[in-house]
Amino acid sequence: NMNMNMNMLPLEPKERVILVSEAEYAANIVAIVKFCSDQNRRHGAFVRWKIYVIPSTQIHVANSNGGSEMKMESTGIIDVDQFRAILAGEMDISRVQEVRLGNDNANGNENDNGNGNNEIKSLGSRTVRVLDPANIVMVCVTHIPTNSGIINPVSEVGKLIEHYNLKYTLGSSSSMPRIFYLVDACQSIGQIAVDVHEMRAHAISATGRKYLRGPRGTGFLYMKRDLADTLCPSEVDHAAAPISFRVGNGNGNGNDDGNGTCKETKTLEIDIEYSVGARRFEYWESNVSAKLGLGAAIDHLNGGINNVGTMQKVERRIIHLASRLRKLLQPIENVVLYHNHESIQLCGIICFSVKGVESNVVKNAMAVAASGTCSENGDRFELSVVPRTSTPIDSANTGTCDLVRASLSYFNTNEEIERFVVKLRCIIAIA
Repeated sequence: NMNMNMNMLPLEPKERVILVSEAEYAANIVAIVKFCSDQNRRHGAFVRWKIYVIPSTQIHVANSNGGSEMKMESTGIIDVDQFRAILAGEMDISRVQEVRLGNDNANGNENDNGNGNNEIKSLGSRTVRVLDPANIVMVCVTHIPTNSGIINPVSEVGKLIEHYNLKYTLGSSSSMPRIFYLVDACQSIGQIAVDVHEMRAHAISATGRKYLRGPRGTGFLYMKRDLADTLCPSEVDHAAAPISFRVGNGNGNGNDDGNGTCKETKTLEIDIEYSVGARRFEYWESNVSAKLGLGAAIDHLNGGINNVGTMQKVERRIIHLASRLRKLLQPIENVVLYHNHESIQLCGIICFSVKGVESNVVKNAMAVAASGTCSENGDRFELSVVPRTSTPIDSANTGTCDLVRASLSYFNTNEEIERFVVKLRCIIAIA
């Protein structure tokens, strides 16, 4: 009965929120958008999933038009104070950017005023609609983005989430936290010191091919054991969930075996039990040689750490070399460093553009070692191009183009940095 079904629906669907950082990587955004879109199509009448961006800190920068006026620009770094206000239920929702599910016509957004069922509160002399922290189910933060050297304050965020969860789960029988905290550490593992306990994250994902310099297609997931044992993977095979079975006596029915004898049909009962810990997220089929390569890369990094002293010293050396390169690039005409905030400590990723020259052209020219103009030493430098779509929220908010990326590691030298700058200057001069 259509009328009965309509009457059983809630007057307003519940809201569930996933918070992301402004510098969130595109693959994370795609996965989150797809999940929310799928949930809204299936259950949108009951629960509506939304994505909001944790506000970033702002700094004054000079206008690009060359005038004396200053403008406010996002650093891409999470504003801890504003995140604290969100968890306290004191954040005006109009000040929080929403990522709309643009190609999802079934999620109700076309009739959504953006308020959902968030609470109306008095903040000072104003009455505003706030982002209700009770609706937040997940916070996803990229530690270091692919398109700049910023470092998000993941430990400070983790402490606030832990405090919130402890406050609202006391006396609860559920082992799941109110807010699940996931950190993308793909760019930070192998570059800076990472302490999972200090982060207080429930799960941390990392890749092998970045600063670990392992094979492409490798990586790992860290997850707190007590949580891993309660989560069910969305996709499983018999590695994640080993099979056991029992053969029953059957139900007495059967088929003629051709000799006039009726063979009893037996029943087969199959049980599955998920592997203990994070191994339940692994698959039976995997590239063993790539895994061995990842292990070798980690061993190589450990050897480098032993030569330098500690991972903290590796981090300091990378930051020192990157700072030197930024200082040498800054005065070069037409070079625009991205998220180059002098008051903030940045990591070993340096991204920039060259006015009037496509980033791919710069990258390819720096990789050429042939003799001739700008190649007197035969130097070739491996760079990459970061498409603006790799960090869609950050790129949309700053209006950046595709960027050239240089990634410095602990084994690079000051001499290499100086030769890099000499070659780049020459390429720009003749471009």
